[in-house]
Amino acid sequence: MTKRFWIFAFFGAEVAIVAAIRVPRAITFREFAFQDSGTNLVLQQLIARGLRPRIDFGYLYGLLPLLVGRFWFAVFGATPSTYMAAMFACGLGIAFGIADIAAALSLGAVGIIFLFAALPHAIQIGYPNFAHAIEALLLVNGIAAQARGRRDIALAFATAACFSKPSMGYIYGLVLILLEGRDLFRRPSNLAAFAAPAVITGLILTAVLSAVYGAESQVLSFSPLAGWVNYRARNFGILRAGLPFLYPHDLSFPLNIAYYAMTVAGFWIACTVWLILAGLGAAFRILSGDEIGPSDETTLTCALLQLAFIGVLWGNQWSWPYYSYLPIIGGAAATVHASQSGLTRATVVFLTVLALTGHLATIGANLILPRTEKPSPATAGLLANQQERSEWNQACEIAKGHNAVVLVDQGAVALMFPQFGEPFGAFLLPGLARPAEVEHKVRQITRAEVIVERSDAGVAEAGGDTRTEQFSAFPEIRAAMRGTRPIMQGRYFDVYVRTSANRTSAASPHLP
Repeated sequence: MTKRFWIFAFFGAEVAIVAAIRVPRAITFREFAFQDSGTNLVLQQLIARGLRPRIDFGYLYGLLPLLVGRFWFAVFGATPSTYMAAMFACGLGIAFGIADIAAALSLGAVGIIFLFAALPHAIQIGYPNFAHAIEALLLVNGIAAQARGRRDIALAFATAACFSKPSMGYIYGLVLILLEGRDLFRRPSNLAAFAAPAVITGLILTAVLSAVYGAESQVLSFSPLAGWVNYRARNFGILRAGLPFLYPHDLSFPLNIAYYAMTVAGFWIACTVWLILAGLGAAFRILSGDEIGPSDETTLTCALLQLAFIGVLWGNQWSWPYYSYLPIIGGAAATVHASQSGLTRATVVFLTVLALTGHLATIGANLILPRTEKPSPATAGLLANQQERSEWNQACEIAKGHNAVVLVDQGAVALMFPQFGEPFGAFLLPGLARPAEVEHKVRQITRAEVIVERSDAGVAEAGGDTRTEQFSAFPEIRAAMRGTRPIMQGRYFDVYVRTSANRTSAASPHLP
């Protein structure tokens, strides 16, 4: 207990320092107005109006994050700052789980130093959605329970994770069941005792979430089908949309070498290879009955989950943070054998150095490079650079006094700027948006005199899909744009005005 406390104090202090560096630059206009982080605020507003997740509006995740967000925002207020505070709290919970793993596996100095060097890669202070943060919190603490020999508690954590995101929790639960099933051939095992915590957890969460959001929403949100359809429609996958993370084609020598050395990419790739190789060794020892304590089981579990992430759950090039803790926890568990081989020790030292150098780009962006983004009333007090502020202010001036709409696939821009109409949906994404959401957006566009849309350059800079990619599955939305012409085309925003004779306002929109 004492060792776990001191390791957590050590890691928790590191998380606090990282948060102090990253959070001030993470509360940006583009992130909350047009990205998933802002959608956390929209979801609560939609539900407060009586709309149901997965029925009245498209929703990708489980209902548990909605309930956590509801209580968090009720206590602290629904703002971007309070959302980031929630992410910091989850980060501390994840750090506690990693400290618990380190103590349970009795990691030596090599493993602790490796974890310290890699911890900012493992814990994301700015998860884009409550679902990602809560799932990470549950899975890491589940692996901690497993490392302490409590697979039954770990299975309960995996079950709860399915209520946050119906994806990795299922895979982790299957791994735990297979490991427990293997032990049936070696010693008597009480399957009822093993399953009881997970069953109780599942029943309680089902009852509570069904009571709050409705049984039909709960049943639908427990299925991974919506995520699978959305990923397939957007051509997601590590060798498709995720390939720029592994191999950025736009970088030539020596920038490509610097990319792998100074960003997380090189460390993530090397650590994943190390984990898979260590996982193979752990699997051989487990199958032969020669495993060395709980470290082999932890290593094998993380390796299997990492392979599942790469092969099934990877989205676009920005997906690596969602399960970045897996190769790091598994790699740390494998250091238990570091004293047995000079090659293994050298590998761990190399990975530790690579983890440290992988922070250089982040340090440069947050501490060295001049700060160009500033808060402004024009951007609801959120950070934006001068050109972005100027273009958005100009778009708002054009829209003033006219029926206007912002054409965007997610984000809280309509909450921040009510002149663009009340939000009706959360995710206007292929394979996810409900027909009623699409119809509502089409009606808004058809009636609008001014349509504001993010430009392709601005979307690409923020790491999102281009307009063609965003709305390729919705030809009716593009059809509704007929009869409009561009009146402003900027780096971040384009503004269109309706040229047909059915305007409802006497004044024509014009450039201020």
